[in-house]
Amino acid sequence: MILRSAISIFFIVFLIFSHSHVWSSQFEEQDSYHEWLRQYGAMDVYALSVREREAGPRGQMDYADALISLGNPQSALAVLGRIDTGNDPLLEGQKHWIRHRALRQLGDFDQSVLAVIESSSYLGTDGTSGLMKNESGLNMLWSNVWKRWFFQSLSPELINEGRRSIMEQSIVLARSAWPDMKIWERVRLPLSAAKPLLPGPTSDQVRISQAMALWSISNWKLAEEVLTGVSDPDKRSFFTNYGRYLQSSNLNLWDSNLKTKKSSGFTEVYATHLRKFALDDYAMTPAQAGSWEAFLDRIRESSSERALSLINQELSSALLSHEVRTRLQLLAFIYQLQEKHYQEALETWDANLSHLADLPYTILLSVSLLKQSYEPLTILPSTRYPFLRDTLNAAGLNLDPEYLASFWDQQQISLVNYYKEFPLDYAVNYLFYKQSYQAGQDHSSARNLAFLFPYSETGQSAYLNLAEHAYKEGNKALAWRYLQNISEEFAQGPRQLDLLEAKAGILMDMGREDESLSTYQLILEKSPERLSHQRRLRLALLAQEKGQWNSAQEILEALWAERGSISSALQAEILFWLGEGAQHQGDLEQALDYYLRLSWQFPEQNIWAVTAMYRAGLIYEQRGILETARNLFQTVLKNADRSSQKEAARQRLDAIESRMGQTSDADSFLF
Repeated sequence: MILRSAISIFFIVFLIFSHSHVWSSQFEEQDSYHEWLRQYGAMDVYALSVREREAGPRGQMDYADALISLGNPQSALAVLGRIDTGNDPLLEGQKHWIRHRALRQLGDFDQSVLAVIESSSYLGTDGTSGLMKNESGLNMLWSNVWKRWFFQSLSPELINEGRRSIMEQSIVLARSAWPDMKIWERVRLPLSAAKPLLPGPTSDQVRISQAMALWSISNWKLAEEVLTGVSDPDKRSFFTNYGRYLQSSNLNLWDSNLKTKKSSGFTEVYATHLRKFALDDYAMTPAQAGSWEAFLDRIRESSSERALSLINQELSSALLSHEVRTRLQLLAFIYQLQEKHYQEALETWDANLSHLADLPYTILLSVSLLKQSYEPLTILPSTRYPFLRDTLNAAGLNLDPEYLASFWDQQQISLVNYYKEFPLDYAVNYLFYKQSYQAGQDHSSARNLAFLFPYSETGQSAYLNLAEHAYKEGNKALAWRYLQNISEEFAQGPRQLDLLEAKAGILMDMGREDESLSTYQLILEKSPERLSHQRRLRLALLAQEKGQWNSAQEILEALWAERGSISSALQAEILFWLGEGAQHQGDLEQALDYYLRLSWQFPEQNIWAVTAMYRAGLIYEQRGILETARNLFQTVLKNADRSSQKEAARQRLDAIESRMGQTSDADSFLF
């Protein structure tokens, strides 16, 4: 009895452990299957099996990760948003990492980097940097996002505390993930540091400040007179050019034949800023008072002393609206500055103007020079900061020489070395990447230009280059996304046809044939010779297929007009499809002409000549001209290579013989 009990217990234990081993093997086999699927890139099956296997947070994160690999980041984010990690640090960190990948795929790059930083608060610097170094292309994206953040700050000292903390954390992670990247060695930590107090503005800076203030009220004559007093000839030339540009709106008149890399490249680097922001926002907004313009004309025609007297006289009135009073106070600042009442001008600024949000940027630049500070510019859009910083730099005010190259630095060094020395200088980045890109259509430089300078002409050209590269690599969806970033303005520029051709080709491959055909037709209207004869013929056939017969005929007729440079085989095909189009549109005489001309001129092009002759025979048969039809069908029967063509011709001949046997020549006469 005891022995039987012992045996029973043994078997129970054996069964438990043997089943456990079987279950364990099944799970191991399942996990191995998932890894095998991942290895081969079968992510659709992987995602489905993961979703069915496990509903817990880890399984759901695997599912979200698989969705990203399948190109469905929106669904991945939705899945991640439903996951409860139970405050598990490892799971929470992994969730933020996967969120980063989804955001990166969506093109939300700032939030993507922020998700990595959030992940590091759970996984630690080492754990996160290990993931970072293994992700393709993240090092370039990371540095470009950080550069963009830096470009959109006036100075490290003026970055708000929250943003500064994020930027510093991203530096720590970058140094850990990519210790050999030189850019991170050039960034100081902490970002903000005490700066030495600068002396007051130089005499040249005061004169430039005076001229800028006068630009805001379009007092061009007095501004030029003031600038003649600038002792440095390069600065005098630069700001005289600037004022004349504001007056004329013609950037071609700007003499950029200056000595240094930054000064000679200024109008190209900041072309977008100059054409829009610089022209739109330089002038004082006029007061909505009927006599304001007349008063302003009177001020401009007066001497500075007389103008200031008139302004003070108006300010003494107690009946002024708030709008008129602030405009008069701004005029007072401008003319106090002209009269060299510098302290009084700054007091007017601090007491009455510094809080206003609608001031022209020319006034803000003027005050920045007087105060030797970027702080007055903080009310302007951050996308304008690089342009504003370098404009002040041109006047000799550079508050961050560690990061910002001197505007008038005349070192004779290559752009490569210049970039190594100043990797966070906006203009140096542009000039360096543009040179690299133009030297060999460098893919890496194109990506940097498109990311950092998307609205510049070179940046837009880079987007087109990236689209063409992605298309050649077979990634048509990515190519289309690149093209979507090209502006309407660039699309109307000198590379318009490049863009249209790339767009048309990608649309065709995406199955959007109607849109592709419309785009190709734009190319044909502007420059038909850009497309090969073969491609134009294919477009004509697509137009016929889409029922666009008139468009198809126009393309084919244009091709036929160029037949002198087209091979015989292609000429024969063009004639055939011209006949097809004319026949479909009911112009049977024209169709016959095309078919018969083809049969006569290109008999050696057997397939087209025989088919055209057969088509012509059918038309004659339908019109009752049976003798001609019989002659044509007999030639088809003789010359056809295919048995199906011979059989069709024989059937038509039998039918004609039958009809002709029922009539005679006599039957065709009335009497």
